[in-house]
Amino acid sequence: MTRWQRLRGATTTLALGTLVAGAFVAMTPATASAEPTEGGALGDFGACLGSAGAGDVLVLVDASGSLAETDPENDRVSAATYLVERMAATAAKAGFTIDAAVAEFSSSLDLIHDWTPLDPAGTERVSTAVASLSESNTGRDTDYWTALEGARAVMADRTSALGGGDRCQAVVWFSDGAFEIEPGRERRGDGAPPYAAGIDLGTADGLQEASDAAAVDLCRPGGVADQLRSSEVKLFAVGLSPDGSAEPFDLMSGLATGVSAGGVACGAVTSPTPGEFFLASNIDDLIFAFDRFAAPGESPLSSEAGICQGQVCAELRHTFVLDDSITSVDILAASGIDGVEVYLQPPGGDPVMLPREATSQPIAGAASTSEWVADRTVAVEMLRSAEGWTGQWGLIFVDPTGTSADQLSRAQIRVASDLRPTWTAPSDAVVHVGEVLAGTTVGLATADGTPVDPAGLLGPTSVTARLVAPDGSETVVLENASPDQLGQPLDLDLTAVSPGRATVRLDLQVRTADATLPDGSVAPGTDLTPVRVDVPLYLAPPVDIPVVATTLSFGTAEGPMDATRTVPITGAGCVWLDPASTAVVGSPSTVGEVAVGSEHVSPETCLEADGEAGLPLSLTTAEAGNGSVNGAVVVMAAPVGEPDRAVATEVTFSGDMRRPLNRPLTLAVFLAALALGPAIPLALLWVLKARGARIPRRGLHAQRYRVTVDESGVRRDGAALAFGSRELVELVPRSGARVVEAAGVRLRPRTGWSPFGAPDVTVEAPGLIGVTSSHPSPGKRIVLPLAVHNTWILLIDPARATTTDADVIVLVGADASEDVRARLLQDLQERAPRAAEALRSRAAGAADGSPGAPPSGTRGRETATERTEAPPRAVVRMVMTTGTRGVAGL
Repeated sequence: MTRWQRLRGATTTLALGTLVAGAFVAMTPATASAEPTEGGALGDFGACLGSAGAGDVLVLVDASGSLAETDPENDRVSAATYLVERMAATAAKAGFTIDAAVAEFSSSLDLIHDWTPLDPAGTERVSTAVASLSESNTGRDTDYWTALEGARAVMADRTSALGGGDRCQAVVWFSDGAFEIEPGRERRGDGAPPYAAGIDLGTADGLQEASDAAAVDLCRPGGVADQLRSSEVKLFAVGLSPDGSAEPFDLMSGLATGVSAGGVACGAVTSPTPGEFFLASNIDDLIFAFDRFAAPGESPLSSEAGICQGQVCAELRHTFVLDDSITSVDILAASGIDGVEVYLQPPGGDPVMLPREATSQPIAGAASTSEWVADRTVAVEMLRSAEGWTGQWGLIFVDPTGTSADQLSRAQIRVASDLRPTWTAPSDAVVHVGEVLAGTTVGLATADGTPVDPAGLLGPTSVTARLVAPDGSETVVLENASPDQLGQPLDLDLTAVSPGRATVRLDLQVRTADATLPDGSVAPGTDLTPVRVDVPLYLAPPVDIPVVATTLSFGTAEGPMDATRTVPITGAGCVWLDPASTAVVGSPSTVGEVAVGSEHVSPETCLEADGEAGLPLSLTTAEAGNGSVNGAVVVMAAPVGEPDRAVATEVTFSGDMRRPLNRPLTLAVFLAALALGPAIPLALLWVLKARGARIPRRGLHAQRYRVTVDESGVRRDGAALAFGSRELVELVPRSGARVVEAAGVRLRPRTGWSPFGAPDVTVEAPGLIGVTSSHPSPGKRIVLPLAVHNTWILLIDPARATTTDADVIVLVGADASEDVRARLLQDLQERAPRAAEALRSRAAGAADGSPGAPPSGTRGRETATERTEAPPRAVVRMVMTTGTRGVAGL
C-alpha cells in the first residue's frame, strides 16, 4: 500500500459540524519553551536541508489592527529579525543555502520582499524588510484562510520559477489572535473571500457562518491545510498571547501540527508531522520560539536554573562541557526579571560579565560575541580559538538587587561539532529493487565533506541508519553503531521494496568527553545537538523493466484544470496507468470531480517504450477553483509480453489552480459602463484614484550626497560617486504612507484634479530646483511615480547655479540587489550631467527674467511672511509616461 493510498483510506469521517465546533475549543496551556516531538517537523526540515543543500523560508506576519494593543513595542519585528539573522548564521555554518521572502496578511496576503538568498548582503535586505513590518498594524481582518492559501500560492510560484525539483520549503507564520473577519469586508473593497461566496458579511450571523466555512475548508480532508502539506511545505506557527491564553490559537495549532491541543484533527495529511506550534506571551517567548525555527534539525539543549542573589554563585549555573571536537556554541538565555546580569564562566576560570552593549571579547579559549536581543534575553556565540576551550563552562544569572530568589532563568544551548553522518554506495550505478545492495558504508565527515576517522573521537558517538521506502515504511539498517562499527561494509536488502523515491535516514548522536573539575570530581560530558541527514535514493525496477519518473507537474490553470503532461520513461518495455489508483489528497472545495486519465490503461493498451519515451497523463477537474490539486497514481511497467511481471511505481502529481475573472459578469459590467459612461459621476473615479495614491509599502533606503556634476559625471570628493558600505542602510520611516520624509525632502502623493491618469508623488525641496530619473527635463514641480523605489533626484540651489555643486538623493528599495544598485548608479552617471546643465540654464533664465524660467516662490504650508522671506524655489514634477527612460521599474 502506498503512502497516498494510506492517506486516502485514513480520510477522516468527522461531520462538518463537529469540525467547526472543534475548531475553536480551548486547548491545554502551552509554553514557548515546550519541546516538540522527537525529531518532528523541525528535524525533518533540517534533514532535508542537510541533503538537498538549499531551501526556502517564507516569513508570514499578521498585520491586523489588534497588534497596536497586543504588540505596541513591535516585539514581533525584533523576534523576526533575530530569526532571519540566526537562519543566515546557521546556513553559513552548515554549508547550505536558504532563500527568504517576507509577507504580511490581513484580509489579503501581500508579498513585501521577494526571494533573497541569506548571504551577508541579502540578510541585511531581508532584515530591513522585516523592520518595515513595524508599520503593519492597521489591517481589519485576521484571515487564516487567506494567509495559508496565499502562502501555498507563493510557494508554488517559487517552485515553478526554479523549474521544479526537490527543494526544502517552510512557512514561519505569526499571528496575535484567532481567525476573525470584520463586518462589511466586501464593501471595503477587499471583496468577499472564496469561502464566503453568497454569505452576507454585513451581519453577525453572516460573519459566524463565514468563519465556520473557513474553518471547514482549512481543515477538511483535502482542504487548504492538506494542500500545503501535500506540497511538502512545513508550517511553523507562533501565537502571541499577552495574557497567556491558548484558547484563541486552537485552530492555528491544529493547522500547524495536524491535531489541536484540544484533540481535534485538522486535515488528513498528518504524517510525517506537518509543522510545529509555539505559544508566546512576551518578547522573550517570541525570541525563544523563533530561535527554534532558526536552526531546523538542531534541537537545542534546554535547561532551567535559579538566579543568584546579589553576587555570583556556583550552584545556580547552566553548565555544559566542551572538548576539542566542538567548534562552536550558541546560547539563548533569559530571565523573568529586569536588570539582571549574566556571566560566562570558563573552565577553572573566573566569571566574565556580558555587557549590555553588543560585545566581542576573548574568554579563555573562546572568541565570544554577546548581544542583548531584548531587555531580559541575551544571545551568545562562542567559537573555539585557543587553549582553555575544553572543560566545563557555566552561564550564571545574577540579580544585583537580591529580590528574586523565587525566579528562574532559562537557556537554549546548541553545542555543535563539525561532524555529519554519511552514507556511501559502492558505485554510482543504478540501484534496483529485488536485489541486495552490498558494500554500502556509514561514516562521518565534516560539513565540507572531508572524511573523519571515528577512532579519533573523544566522547561517546553513535549512528543509526534507516531505509525509508517509497511507501513510507522504515527499516533499521544500523542501530546505535559505535565508532568501531562505522566504515564496515553494510548490505541493504531491497528484495521486498517497491521502486520509487526512497531515503537513507542517518541520525548522529555525540557526547563530549567527561571533564575533570578542579576539585578532582568528574563532570559528565554534554549531549550535542543531534544531527539528522536524509540521503535521497532512487530505487529503480529490475534491470529489464522500464524506469518510471516519480513526479509530475501539470502546471497552472486558470479556470477548470484540463492539462496533459507526459511521465518520462527510460528503457525498453510496456507501461500503463492503473486507472483505479488515483488518490487525491488535496484540492479546492469548488472543483468537483478530479480525474487522472490516459489512453494507456491496461497491458493490452500499454505504451511500448524503447529507450526514451513519455506516458501521456491528463488531469481534469469539473469546475474552477483557487488552490492546488495534489495526489498520486500508480504506473505499471513490465517487459513486453510479460504483464505478469509488472512492477508498480507511484507517481505523485500536482497542479496549481487560479480562479479566473467572472467573464460574463465582467462583460456585463463593461457593456453597462460603455452605455452609461457619460452618466457615471467623475467624482467616483476620482475617489478611486485618490484611494490608490499611496507610496507602495516596501522597504525604502534614502541617501543624500553633496556632489559636483559636470560633463565628466557625478563626483564626490574628487572621485566618481559610489555607494559606501555604510550608506543606503537606514530604513525610511513610514514607507507606505501618504507623506514620507526622506533625506531632507518630503514625498507627497498627488492625485490631481483629473479623474483619469495615474497619481504621482511630488518632491517638496524648499529653495531648490530639480529633476529626476523618471523625468530628467526641468518642469514646474519635482514629481516621482508612486513607485519611488530605485530612482534618483538631482537638486540645485538657483543661487549657486554658476557652480557645479549639486545634491543627489538616491531612493533604493530594501530588496534591491547589488546589480540593481549598480545600474541605478550607472544611470545617474550617464544622465545627470545633461540634466544639471538644463537646470542651470533654467536658473540663469530666472535670474535675467527670460521666458520659460521656473516660477519663484513656494507652494507649501508656509505663512505669508515665510513666503516673502524665502528664496526663490520651485517644486519640479516628474511624470510617469510610457516610454520615459528611467530605472524606477528596476
